[in-house]
Amino acid sequence: MTQAQRNFIASPSTGLMIYQTDATAGFYFYNGNAWTSLSGNGDNLGNHTATQALTSYFTFQILKVNFFLFLNIIWLIFLFVIYNSKSLP
Repeated sequence: MTQAQRNFIASPSTGLMIYQTDATAGFYFYNGNAWTSLSGNGDNLGNHTATQALTSYFTFQILKVNFFLFLNIIWLIFLFVIYNSKSLP
């Protein structure tokens, strides 16, 4: 529908979604007060452009895994030393 047709809806229900074909085309929903574009001011997924990089999240996950492996290696070394110290005369 066109923007004029969208604006002609007398009492749109909250959550009503339409596809506008002219002006700024795209999906719009009525939030109870106004028509809001789904692209909004956040991620513009229609152009496959994210507004926030995920590298910090993945870096944190890698550090967490590496720290876990480090602790397990320290624990294994500790157990190895304890086990071998008991076998000494």
